[in-house]
Amino acid sequence: MKTLLRIDASARSEGSHTRALADYAQFRWQEAHSDGIVIRRSLAEDPVPHLTSTLIEAFQQADHSNRAATRLSDALIDELRRADHVLIGSPLYKGFRQNSRIDLAQLTVGDSQG
Repeated sequence: MKTLLRIDASARSEGSHTRALADYAQFRWQEAHSDGIVIRRSLAEDPVPHLTSTLIEAFQQADHSNRAATRLSDALIDELRRADHVLIGSPLYKGFRQNSRIDLAQLTVGDSQG
């Protein structure tokens, strides 16, 4: 069974052309993977905060004692690891880099699970 991670970066939940295109791409993916699982993350509905010094320090702790600080990052990493395919819906009015850097920064700092 395949898994699709869909990340919506559009600030608009309704009337978004970006979300409509992502809906179509997801629909086509589901046609090809009828038993597949879709994980959805909307940056408008559930924004990912910027990295902080507290979070970076928590990543660097060898004993992983500050699990509360790394919980969100751990969840983002887990979503990416579970995904066989990734669909990123990023509107042109904002640009891919600006919208996606928060999620990607959380993922590239490191896996606090070791």
